[in-house]
Amino acid sequence: MVFDLDDVLLDYDYRMRTRMRGAYERAARGLPEDLRRRAADGTVAFIRDLMARHAWEEVEQADWFAVPLADLGVEDAGLVKALCDDIDENFDKANRLHPHAARMLAATVGIPRCIITNGHSRIQRPKLTQLGLDDGSFNEIFVSGEHGIWKPDPRIFKLALEATGTPASESLMIGDNPYTDIAGANACGMLSLWINHGAIKLPADGPEPTWEVAGVEEAAGLLETLLRQPQIPAARLA
Repeated sequence: MVFDLDDVLLDYDYRMRTRMRGAYERAARGLPEDLRRRAADGTVAFIRDLMARHAWEEVEQADWFAVPLADLGVEDAGLVKALCDDIDENFDKANRLHPHAARMLAATVGIPRCIITNGHSRIQRPKLTQLGLDDGSFNEIFVSGEHGIWKPDPRIFKLALEATGTPASESLMIGDNPYTDIAGANACGMLSLWINHGAIKLPADGPEPTWEVAGVEEAAGLLETLLRQPQIPAARLA
């Protein structure tokens, strides 16, 4: 069993909303409270759209704030920089386990399992610690930046399979990004469960998951169902 971290185990909506609202409260005190709230919500929506379309390369970090603020009639380069500086300074704050991720973790107790997360140690390791996921309950946690291997490179999935001692055909990858999590799992012959938060449509030649669900709650329910089925022993979904 292999889990992604962000937007699967980590409650990314909570993290993003808390960080953005906090940034506007601290760095945009000169704006009316209602405008700060609307700008924060606009920033969250802007980032969520980028995530759903996997389109980070379209914009710079400053656009996360500049575009929503401009939509509200505010154009202030100094404010945009202050907001960028604030979220950089507080990047390791507002992390919590997704409420339904606890169900997935409970359902897989005793099953060999790993985490593979793209990112650098300075960003991902604090999240893992704050969530209590580095407590030894996983066979191994692979942070891509520590190995110089990034999903969807099959090599990092093979490291996870070695850590669990499970054949690829009997292992399940649970992730939210079809182009890193699902494509990488497919390349290794693993089963895959795609959490499609944005209800996006993949092109005909896009990676095809074994299962697809709309959110973490649905993923937890499906995982519990699969692990209860006698024809699919827990060992086959390791």
